[in-house]
Amino acid sequence: MTCSLVNSSAPIDMLLYCPCSSGGIFAYAKAQAQALASHDLRILVVTAGTNLGFGELGIPLSSIQDESIQFRGPRIFRWIRRAVLITHNIWKLKKYVKSTNAKRVLLASYIEYASPLWVPIFVSMKAQGISFGAILHDPVRDYVVGPMWFHRLSIKRAFSYLDLVFVHEKDEEVLANLPVEVPICEIPHGPFRLPYSSSGDRIELRSQLGIPKGAKLFLSFGQIRDGKNLDLVISSMSSFEDVWLVVCGQPAGGQQKPLSHYKTLALEMGVHNRCLWIEGYLPDEEVGNYFAAADFVLLTYSKRFRSASGVLNLAVQFRKPCLASSGSGPLQTQVNRYKLGVWINPDSLAEVLRGIELCLQGAQLALWDEYEADNSWDKNAALVIEHMSLLASTSAST
Repeated sequence: MTCSLVNSSAPIDMLLYCPCSSGGIFAYAKAQAQALASHDLRILVVTAGTNLGFGELGIPLSSIQDESIQFRGPRIFRWIRRAVLITHNIWKLKKYVKSTNAKRVLLASYIEYASPLWVPIFVSMKAQGISFGAILHDPVRDYVVGPMWFHRLSIKRAFSYLDLVFVHEKDEEVLANLPVEVPICEIPHGPFRLPYSSSGDRIELRSQLGIPKGAKLFLSFGQIRDGKNLDLVISSMSSFEDVWLVVCGQPAGGQQKPLSHYKTLALEMGVHNRCLWIEGYLPDEEVGNYFAAADFVLLTYSKRFRSASGVLNLAVQFRKPCLASSGSGPLQTQVNRYKLGVWINPDSLAEVLRGIELCLQGAQLALWDEYEADNSWDKNAALVIEHMSLLASTSAST
């Protein structure tokens, strides 16, 4: 892998802007950065200084403030603090663009919150010949912050400076929600790799968790939020004596149901003794252990979820079938095309019951190898480099 050194005389080819140090976007950016660097691209990752993950890849670390943090207090104050933090970081990004003389900037995710405040910073960089692309993980921007008129204005302004957006599936609904003047490129979401450091085998791991022999363990991994339908899963468990659940993740906070809500529900349903709760962020090697111990991975998203799933791309390494639901989008396409588990209609207790029953009956053989071949980080990086290079060439000719 070619490393990108800021103090080298050769220019930086691209800046990858990832102002967070945890969560799915961070994991995606880390894997993508490694793939981009393997293509001999001189890349500088501008990220939160509290995180050392990119440094492990041999890619320089540049200090900005971590946008993964959760603010407390009244909602209006949380909005203001978030807007100030985003604006501050974008000013820092402009500084790095100038100091490295990079002409291409890839945003690890599209953002629109309070965009009228900070879009002028990007516009000033575009006037200097800088090209901008963004990974659009969530094409349908229906999470409203503030008044609806401000939300719509923020979305419009946040697309105004972009030269290109990358999506994981270019279907009719995605196209209907994006400005027609912004070019769109479809790229795959590659599988994630986790270390698996347990000294024991699967049976020993399950014994350590207290899972009885013959039980089926469902794993819910990642941020604990309402849109994952955990309440439906817990409610369904009373119909299956041998179904166990382990929940690993950080509560989303804010207006989302707290972890105590799910624990209380499990108690009310009489299944609390079959539910395990691992709250907080886990080291990668511990995450791998839970995937290895599980029989199935829960991806029971609501119909509002229309994105690719990072958790699915963790399950691939361990060949764990999933119980999945969502709105139309790449998750539905991938699960059905590659037979990666059981697909159910979203937001329905009856469907969750049906899905669990199908899982217990034995899922069809998944096309894991075919999925990995079609959805690799190498393909992701090659497409990003190709299309971002075209932008830079067009900018230079004009």
